This record gives sequence, structure tokens and C-alpha cells, in this order.
Amino acid sequence: MSKILVVIPTIIEHPYKYILLDQLVREPLVAQIVVVDNGNCFEILKGREKKWKKVEIIRPGCNLNWLASCNLGATLMLERKLPYVCFLNDDVSISNCFFDGMIGTFSTFPESAMVAPLYNGYYSQDAICIKNKEEWKPENFNCKVPYVDGTCLLIARSTIETVGLLDPIFREPGWGAETDYAYRIYVAGLKIFVCRASKIWHVHRRGGTSARIIYGNEENWQKIAIEQLLSCFLAKYKKNADTKLDKWFEPIFSQLGISFDTADEPDAQKEKNVT
Repeated sequence: MSKILVVIPTIIEHPYKYILLDQLVREPLVAQIVVVDNGNCFEILKGREKKWKKVEIIRPGCNLNWLASCNLGATLMLERKLPYVCFLNDDVSISNCFFDGMIGTFSTFPESAMVAPLYNGYYSQDAICIKNKEEWKPENFNCKVPYVDGTCLLIARSTIETVGLLDPIFREPGWGAETDYAYRIYVAGLKIFVCRASKIWHVHRRGGTSARIIYGNEENWQKIAIEQLLSCFLAKYKKNADTKLDKWFEPIFSQLGISFDTADEPDAQKEKNVT
């Protein structure tokens, strides 16, 4: 039975999204694939209309960015009464039977709110696996984690109904919104898992294809992303910060080389901490 609405925000023309769609349409658990075309950069290829019948294009007429595009997909999932939504980058490739393991995680762990696959990124340490497609083998194992990267998130309908949508306080394109969502899941008493039976390969380990093009290079992307992430977290939580909250965020910010106390420092020190 098809259960998942996959939402793919896109803004830059590149070949990877077409390869990904060829993979996704073969996934029996995928009911619909919504491509949010924020840059007028996507068309259903000639001759693929029948094969890609699951694919729907939404052209908002402006750049909704990643966060609002994902929220749009989640809203459509609710409206269409599907049990899961998947936020997925447009420049990844997926392992075979990709969603089977992750749906199985929800069945095995009723407290699951969000499940992510292994990936070749760097942000969520427990999800990292840099093996290539020839080396990697699926494992029948799930790992409970505090947070995951936004490259691929499979979220239950019940989570959206309980926790809500991504918070637009995180400025476009939404750096940090997935970490905030992980914290809100934690506050709700729910859990996040990494399913080691599924894996994605991101074209770039640090930042997506569009981020590198838009920001010029990896260094610019990282600097801007960390600055936005930190300022938005501080705007949302600083006034009401407590020991419990600080403890939860500490390992994440430590991995990024920044401090939750940065807002109290002089501007020169802030600049030092985000570069």
C-alpha cells in the first residue's frame, strides 16, 4: 500500500533530480511525489509522463525556499490523508527498497516521530556512513538519536498533528529548522531514529548543490548557515533558556564550533565564533 507523500523543493537546474525521480517512482510505498519548483527549473521529461504519473509539479510563482516548501508538502499530506511525509533534497540518490526499512522503524518503535536514513553527510554523527554504493550493505538495526540533518526526513502524520510544522522563525532557506523540530519532538516525549537499512548519497557531503551555487562556495555557505542558525535559535529560545534546553543544544552547537551564549558576547567575538 502506498503511504508516503515525498516533497522535493528545487530551485536550480541540475541532472540529479531526474535520476532521483526515476528511483522514487519505483518505490511501491510512495503514493505521490510533489516537486515544488521554486526556480522554474523543472519539467516532466518527454516520454516519462506515464512512468512519472506519481509526480506532481507545484510552481508557486516565487521562491518558497526549503522550509516553506516542506511545510506545503506536509499540509498536502494532511489534506490527502496520507500517513507519512518525506522531506527530501533534490540532489541525492537512494538505496534499493529505500522506504521499507524506515516504515518498519515506525512499526517497531511506536514512539517514533521522525526517521532518517544513513547518509554521507557530516551534521548528525550517528547517521553518517561514507561508504559508496558498492561498499554499503543494509543493516537490520535502528539507532535512537537526538537530531538529524534535513536532507531526508520521514515524518509521521501523527507527528505533524502533535508537533506542528517547521517554524518559519528560521529565515529562508530554513537553516536550523530541522534541529528545532528535533527539539520540539523531544519536548513532546517522542523519539527520532536513524534506520541503518536505508541510505542516501548526497552529491555534496557539506551543503546541497543549490547552496553551493547560490552562496558561491562551501565556505560562504557554512558561514551564512551557521550565522542564521544561531541568530534564529537565540531569537526563539534565549529569553526562555533553561538548563534543560541548553543541555540539549550543547552537543549540536559544540559540533558546529559555536556557543549558545554567543548573544551576550561583543560583535567581534560573535564573528570569531561563526567563521
